[in-house]
Parts: sequence; C-alpha cells; structure tokens
Amino acid sequence: MNRYKKLLSNTIIFTIGTFGSKLLVFFMLPLYTHCLSTVEYGTADLITQCANFLIPLAALGVYKGVFRFTADDKYDRKACFSTAVSLIACGTLGFLLLSPLLWLIDALHGFGWLIILYVTAAVWHYLLAYFVRGLGKMTLFSGQGILNTVITVGLNVVFLLVLKMGLVGYVLSVVIGDVVSSIFMLFAAKIGEYYSFSAWNKQLAHKLLSYSLPLIPTDLFWWITDLSDRFLVTYYCGEAVNGIYAVAYKIPTLLTLVSGVFAEAWQTSAIEESKEKGTYCSFFSEIYTGFACVMFLAGSGLIWLNRWICSWLYAPDYYSAWQSVSWLLLATVFTSLVTILGTSYMVNLKSGRSMRTAAVGAVSNVVLNFILIPHYGAVGAAVATFISYVLVFVARGIYVARNGIKIGVMRTVINTGLLVGQAIVLTAEVPHWFLWEAMFVLAAFIMNCKQLVAAVRGVFRAIICKKSA
Repeated sequence: MNRYKKLLSNTIIFTIGTFGSKLLVFFMLPLYTHCLSTVEYGTADLITQCANFLIPLAALGVYKGVFRFTADDKYDRKACFSTAVSLIACGTLGFLLLSPLLWLIDALHGFGWLIILYVTAAVWHYLLAYFVRGLGKMTLFSGQGILNTVITVGLNVVFLLVLKMGLVGYVLSVVIGDVVSSIFMLFAAKIGEYYSFSAWNKQLAHKLLSYSLPLIPTDLFWWITDLSDRFLVTYYCGEAVNGIYAVAYKIPTLLTLVSGVFAEAWQTSAIEESKEKGTYCSFFSEIYTGFACVMFLAGSGLIWLNRWICSWLYAPDYYSAWQSVSWLLLATVFTSLVTILGTSYMVNLKSGRSMRTAAVGAVSNVVLNFILIPHYGAVGAAVATFISYVLVFVARGIYVARNGIKIGVMRTVINTGLLVGQAIVLTAEVPHWFLWEAMFVLAAFIMNCKQLVAAVRGVFRAIICKKSA
C-alpha cells in the first residue's frame, strides 16, 4: 500500500471511529445546556479541564511516548509496554498520594473526588489506547473510541435526564466510559501478552522518559493556553459568563474533530515516511498545503454561519456565546495547523522544541488575558487565545521551513487576514454583515481553490496509478 493510500485508509478508519463518535457527543450539547445551569456547566467544565491538567502529570507523559516508540520497528513492543506500565504506575501512585490537596481549591466546590476518578481512569485508558494505536491496530483503536462514546452518551442520558445527577453524573459518565473501554482493549488486543515484569528495560525507560517528560510541561502549557481564560473570565465576569464561554468552544470543536482525526492518521504516516529522507519533506509540504486549505475554508464557512448555528444549537440562556465563537474558530484553525507542524518534532524526537513553542503560547495567552478580559470580557479571552496560537504557529513554521518543509507564508497571511476581517464584521454587527460575510467566504474559496484542487488531484492520481513513494 503506497503512502497516500495508507494515509487515506487510516484517515477513513479514524473518521468512522473518532469523528463519528465525537460528533455524537457534540450533538449532545442541547441536553447539557438544558439539564445544567450556566453555573453548573461552568463548574463541570472547570472540573474536566483541571483533570486534563493533571493527567500528563499522573502519567509522566509516558502514554504519548508509548505510541512513538511502539510504532517504530526499532524497539521491542513487549519491553516498551512493560516499561511504560511500571512508569505510569509510579506516576499514578504519586498523584493519589498528593490528591488531598485538591480539597484546598475553593473553585472546585469540594469535587476533588471526581477529579481523582477522572484522572486515574483516563491515565490507564490513554496508555492502552496509545499502545493499541502504536501496534497498528487502527480499527480496534477506533472501535474502542466508538464504545467509549456510546457508553458515555448513554450514561449521560440516564444520569442527567432520569436520575437528575447534574454535573456529578456528567463527569461520572466519562469515567465509566474510560474504564469499560480499557477493559475492552485488554481483551480485544490481548494486551496481557505484552506485559512481563521481567521485560522492564532500564535503557528504554530512560529513552521513554527523555522523550515523554518534556511533553508534560508541553501539555501543561497547552492547558494554560486553553484554560487560563476560563479562570480569568470566572474571576472578572462570574461563573455564569464562564459557563457561556465554555459553551462557545463547542462549535470550534467541529474543526478540532476534523483536524484531530487527520492528525492521528498523519502522525502514523509521518513516522513511517520519515525513513525516506529524499521524499519526506516534499510529501509533508504537499499534505500540509491541502490540509491548511481545508481548515481555512472550513473556518470561513463556520464563521459565516456562526449566529445561525448558535440559535439552533444553544438554549436561549447560552445564545450570547456567538460573540466569542468567531475568534475561537480562528484560534482553532491555527491550533490545527500547529498540531500538524508539531508532527515534525515527534518524528525527530524533538519534544524539547515542542515544549518551548508551547511555552510561547501559554505566556502570551496569560498576558493577553489580563489585558483584554477586563475590557472585553469573554470576547477578549477568545481574541487572546487566537493571537497566542498564531505566535506558536510562527515559531513552529520557522522550524519546519528551516528543515525544508514549505508552508506557503503569503497564502497563510492572506487567509488569516480574510478570517480576521470576517470575525471583526460579525462581532461588530456591521450593517448587512451577512452579505459581507458571504463576500469573505467567496474570497477565501478563490484564494484556496487552486491549491486544494491540485492537492486532491495529486493524491487521487497517486492512488489510482498506485505509485509508491
């Protein structure tokens, strides 16, 4: 199977398993906004985001290293998994010993026990899922994602509609979904065969930690970039506004889902194609160009339809979230581009560089939040998030360009200008804004059409002609 066919095949599998399941969760949003008040939803969001902050700490970042090393034929898979299990067991134990500190955080309203359950279940679920993915069992990886979603959604209906458990039920449904999915993978992939206490490898442990530990501050920096605005919006504007702001993220989630599905497929292909030094950069450049065109066009279209989608998807109390959505869509476009460019760090085992660029985003986001939120509220937070991701994109773009990968600087600048123009027109409610938005969408289509058609035609020709790299 040539490089294009494999990338396409993996993308389809991830689309069925990941995009389909995540999209189902997206359409559960009306249930959440009707069953949870704005304050409850804001608190639930803080709980889950705090848990996501703690997951890489409890796991020592090792689950990402498991995928990188398992997918590489140079390393023994049994030694890799067995070593990772021991490392994560130590990390989880340390987290549990320190977990009483959670009760000292007033903003969590005494829900520390939910965070403990969430983090512990997620850490082991991530380890098994990333290992299965590293084994190349893409169908199984996607299947467990579908199972996880079905269980989570089913329990959401039961806990929120039937048992009226509120935010506790909202969080517990995620925990139980992770536990059941982990048990499923243990048996379906026969993971027990890959574990042996004697398979511990000190040298491999050192390599895993050398690669994974810098990913902990990287994840924490991303967490700061994504969550610092939530805390500051709560501080300056109140929990109700934070609940509305949290809901504003749900429409950009559509773009996150698309990019996330492709990024997972691309990471696998990038590791394999990096062995072909002569063609790797041209392949990377070609794939990135097509992906960027899709993201800019999708972002433009969603900004145009922003207010209509909000009126259809959100309960009336949450409708004002539309004011932040456009800027968050812009931020999500650049988040997606940053993720694809970050694959270069993963391939070359440059996790330290990934950490430093993430730090740029975190620091700039916090500074901009303090400047913008007091004056512009939730919209200011969204703008701060957008600018911070642009800065990370610039930092990563310089790195990949120096390594021979073309990202189309002028095309990116023009596309960004068009989307910023759309966001300003919509936020300012310029007269006849709907027509202005349509003109921006048309301009974005004209700007990206040629490159997009060329990329699609090239991939299609390669697949049909069965050209190997």
